[in-house]
Amino acid sequence: MQPRVRHTFNKLQLDPGRVPASNVIFLRPEREKNIDGQFDQLAAQCWPLHQAVIEGLEIKVILCFGKRAGGWVRKRLNANDQVDEFIERNERRWTSTAYMNPDGVAVIVATHPSIVDWTTPEADPTPLVERMLTGKVDVQFT
Repeated sequence: MQPRVRHTFNKLQLDPGRVPASNVIFLRPEREKNIDGQFDQLAAQCWPLHQAVIEGLEIKVILCFGKRAGGWVRKRLNANDQVDEFIERNERRWTSTAYMNPDGVAVIVATHPSIVDWTTPEADPTPLVERMLTGKVDVQFT
């Protein structure tokens, strides 16, 4: 597991072996741009398994790495209501955002840990993830 993701699990005191995890598509290209024209089709083919896991395990919080995967999952789950966000406290000011669907499932669209160093406090979206896991949402958006 990537050290930046392990950092988040450690801060949240979660055992990575007990948390369901997957890529949106079951193909790991070197770069996302290598499957650019196929992303939606491949994701749609893989979605039935994701949906079965989400429903079967009654998943309430989904953490997505990056805007493309996060946007795709949000759309599938109808998670349109923004309920919280984390804005990096650096010059970049990139944002990780949390959305809720009508069934109470949260989708967090976080900066991608392969690009952003989550181990630095200025760029760490872990507090946002923690708020969503505990239901202690600080910010309400309309």
